[in-house]
Amino acid sequence: MMTNLFGQFHAVYIPQDKLSFMKMDGDTSDWNWVPENYFITEESMKKVLDRSSGAPEENWKCEIKVAWNEIENKIFILAKVFDDVLINQTTDFGKNDCMQFVVDAMNNGGWYDFSYQGGWSYSRDQYHCLKGHIFVNKDLTIRVGPKWLEKNSTKYIKWGVNSAMGKDGYVAVYEICMSLWDKWSVDPEHSKQSDLHPNKKIRLLLGFQDVDTYNRLIDRVTFSGVDWFKDADEISQFVLDAPVEKEVTWNNIRYLLKPE
Repeated sequence: MMTNLFGQFHAVYIPQDKLSFMKMDGDTSDWNWVPENYFITEESMKKVLDRSSGAPEENWKCEIKVAWNEIENKIFILAKVFDDVLINQTTDFGKNDCMQFVVDAMNNGGWYDFSYQGGWSYSRDQYHCLKGHIFVNKDLTIRVGPKWLEKNSTKYIKWGVNSAMGKDGYVAVYEICMSLWDKWSVDPEHSKQSDLHPNKKIRLLLGFQDVDTYNRLIDRVTFSGVDWFKDADEISQFVLDAPVEKEVTWNNIRYLLKPE
């Protein structure tokens, strides 16, 4: 498992010969090249919400891989969740099993509280975080904010979901690749898209909501504080690692030669 000292994780670089095979379709085979030391498991997840009302410990496990590439200028996320019960029948995302994510691409931290009311809306003028949910149920669209991104989500975000019954329960697969922004505004023309490069640090939280019954709801997140949903200082950090193998790209050269 990749070292996560003080909540810091690593995103693997996607080699050019693998990039064209990275399809967001719920099929995990295009991730088989990722070295095992990049895997994030339930051992690196923290419970931040537990309303299980004395229910016994559930059979829940996960395997997460995060990757990036400067040509696509996107981050890629794969999450496999192994659960004893899968809940995905309601249109209310608060009552479904789902993956949650928050991204602070500039690693600025700070307050970013906003809520979903027919679209993510900000309660304060700090537009630097992306927040969203992705569901196993294919009939439910991805929920992301700010509002204009949700309306144009297919342009900037690709995702795929899948689920299957295994011998010990369900296996749910979440896949997503998305552009990042350093600052959000009222529309894409007035927002600043992030430039991804080796050794860049971003704040990225990956969380999973597990809803087994009406009185049993558990949230697990990559090591973060309990106020991660409104304070980016409490979101885990990811380092965008340089290529595993020597691979020369103009973008890599530019950042290697860039003065501090």
